Amino acid sequence: MRWLSNRVRDQSPHSLFLIFATLLLALTVVVDLLFHTHLEHRWISWALLVFCLGCSAASFLSGRRVPRAIGIVGTIVFIAAQSYYLSLADDPQSVVASVQQLPIIAFYLGWFIAPRLAGLLIAACLLCFGTVMALNPLLHRDGILGVPVAVHALLTLAVCYGAGLYLWRRQLRAASTDSLTGALTRSGFRERLERSLGRAGVPGSFALVAIDFDGLKALNDRDGHAAGDAALTRTVMSWSTRIRGRDVIGRLGGDEFALLLPRTSAREAAEIVARLIEQGEHAWSWGIAEPLPGDTPETILDRADRALYAHKRRTRGASEAGAAPDAAPTASIADPPASDTDGGPARDSGPKRDAESGTEAVPVLRAAAEAFLRRQSPFSLVTGTISLVLAIVFAADLAIGHPHFQFVFVVVFMSVYALGAILPFALGRRFPRWAGFAMVLVSAAWSSFLLLNAQHLHASVNALLELPLTALYVAWFFARPVAYCYMAFTVARVSLTLVWNPEFGGGQVSGIIVIAYAILIAVFCFGGAIAVRRQVRHEELTDPLTSALNRRGLLLLSPRLRARAEREGDASAIAIIDFDDFKQLNDEGGHAAGDAALRDSAGAWAGAVGMRAPFAKNLGLVARLGGDEFAVLLRGDAEAAEAMIRRLRKASPYRWSWGIAELVPGEELDGALERADAELYRAKRRR
Repeated sequence: MRWLSNRVRDQSPHSLFLIFATLLLALTVVVDLLFHTHLEHRWISWALLVFCLGCSAASFLSGRRVPRAIGIVGTIVFIAAQSYYLSLADDPQSVVASVQQLPIIAFYLGWFIAPRLAGLLIAACLLCFGTVMALNPLLHRDGILGVPVAVHALLTLAVCYGAGLYLWRRQLRAASTDSLTGALTRSGFRERLERSLGRAGVPGSFALVAIDFDGLKALNDRDGHAAGDAALTRTVMSWSTRIRGRDVIGRLGGDEFALLLPRTSAREAAEIVARLIEQGEHAWSWGIAEPLPGDTPETILDRADRALYAHKRRTRGASEAGAAPDAAPTASIADPPASDTDGGPARDSGPKRDAESGTEAVPVLRAAAEAFLRRQSPFSLVTGTISLVLAIVFAADLAIGHPHFQFVFVVVFMSVYALGAILPFALGRRFPRWAGFAMVLVSAAWSSFLLLNAQHLHASVNALLELPLTALYVAWFFARPVAYCYMAFTVARVSLTLVWNPEFGGGQVSGIIVIAYAILIAVFCFGGAIAVRRQVRHEELTDPLTSALNRRGLLLLSPRLRARAEREGDASAIAIIDFDDFKQLNDEGGHAAGDAALRDSAGAWAGAVGMRAPFAKNLGLVARLGGDEFAVLLRGDAEAAEAMIRRLRKASPYRWSWGIAELVPGEELDGALERADAELYRAKRRR
């Protein structure tokens, strides 16, 4: 039992998606084997069942270490299997089942595969499936299913992939951006560094600059953390306006930053660093490293970190000897090693971001597209795109025709969805949330109408194909109570089709199988979107180094804890904690020692106040505000908070100071943080 619970805790979003996706596909194969009486070549279905169960078991056992190869191989097998089933000209049941399953692979590629490879695989899907559908007479103008079903299936595949990729990547970018400085967070920078290492060939492919601010601790102690935050923000802003467009800034910790400089040697990087220092207002030390064969993000960061502290020691020695500090050292790097240096002459890389872009005019169409996208929000863009897809489906029905299509209804619904595409695109960020939900209700009304009254199979299948799109849309953009209510309503109305319309399928397909497929896949897409959105939100609110909340997470989650405490008659207090010798710890043991101190301390505080997870009913919250400064929000008055902090301090191997403020009902958290910060510095002065 312990082994099973350990395996469950070891899962990642990637492994969980693979587990449930392959189990869902296995379930659909079982349904076919049991109820599809005209299924040919049943050995193929049995082979697929074994493959799906094997992938699910391998993903479960691998957990967070599940290799991407499993997903890639599964994708290739999926393309081959669906191409086979879509080609069966005398088996409409298999064709309908296959077109319903396409969103599963689209979401997987959009969420979990690198964009370049995912783009190639989705193009392969569209090419293979489009070719097979074009050759299948069931999907011809006079076929049982008709051309609009093929158009709808391919558009749904493309839009599910595009929407999933766009929404997840956008959320991840937000989660990987430091809220104070605008630099990448530690996890976001590490991901970019890992990609650069994967492309690195020889020295000069990129340079990594580790940066540590000098004297920030003294500035914080003297003028408060607001002054230190302002210095960091202004400095990073200065860097961002002077580096090149391809360069990347990351914040690895409180006053620890890094620059990733593509297509730059160590000597060239030193010139960039020297120019940034000359034009900056705050002093900082640096170390430069170039990639070596077999490097990982940790090894190259460690070399840059060691170079940084070597520079600190030289600068400190020069200052003690009465010499001028080595602000832009050249003597020490006259003949630098390729992998570890802290300066050097370089070329003029150009201070402006567009220095290498030339003066060529941007094409008119590209400029118009960029202006259009700048006006859109994710909500308006996805709303308009889904409406446009449905309008195109009806337009295909109108243009190509079908012996059983109803002209009036097709024109009406095409016009409604065309309007539903125009309004979000035209209003952009001003498009209201209620209008998007109205579009969802219109789609539900259209779907229900066709399921109950359609006189031909292709209309009923089209009504079911919109379910994965709306499931993704509702799960991502609306509050969970609204999303769950809508999904329950959708499951109920689609299930009742078999009661209200017992002739569904007209004898050409099994109504039970088709409806079961539609519900299972829609629920899977809905649950997947909820889970991915929750995971990204978790990363957005959590400090990646310590697993404590970040400042944004504290501001978002603290009202819930405070409201629960007030309802139960308890007070709330907040403590600001600041390490006393953190700079010395870093100088003596490197950033690894400082990171360990932060992680161990945050874990001890979280356990003491009863913090379990960002979305759990926590008894207290621990947040990293920046660097070595933390906030601990707990239930109880100031006296109880003081007693708890003293107990924690006594048991800790690290020295830190604190200040405590009891929260006044209705008071903004920022005000209490300022009062606790003032108490912290009074305590520091007394010590």
